[in-house]
Amino acid sequence: MRVLTLLVIFCMLGGSAKAGSESYCLRPVNPYPGDWHVRYTDELHKRIEPQIHTFAQMRVEPAFEGEYSVSIHGIPDNLRFWQATKCFVSYYAADKNIFSSMQENNEQKQKREVTVATATVDIPLPLAKRIYTHSLAEDAVEDAVR
Repeated sequence: MRVLTLLVIFCMLGGSAKAGSESYCLRPVNPYPGDWHVRYTDELHKRIEPQIHTFAQMRVEPAFEGEYSVSIHGIPDNLRFWQATKCFVSYYAADKNIFSSMQENNEQKQKREVTVATATVDIPLPLAKRIYTHSLAEDAVEDAVR
């Protein structure tokens, strides 16, 4: 049941992430104005992404709510998807906005505590391969449209 629940979450988020990236997030005109971006993405990587190689990943960075990510990955030794012996879906969600919690990004100039909830379940290899190939097909379509 947990696998089905996380799969439904993964599919729902995948469908809404593209619309959300434009309508629910504030993006500066120049997304790389300085080293703040490097510090922020480092924090995201440490807090809401698996610390092992991922095969597919979606990260959502809302402007005023907690960031979250959904990833498909294998065991630490699996660096190539087609050689994976076992696959997992991991969900990471911050309870508060990580960007706003950083010392230099809030009025109090103090680092705020952010709690990250995680859930990881294993999924059957055929299902992982289907999700993976579907995400590659979507990337190819997006690249062709650009």
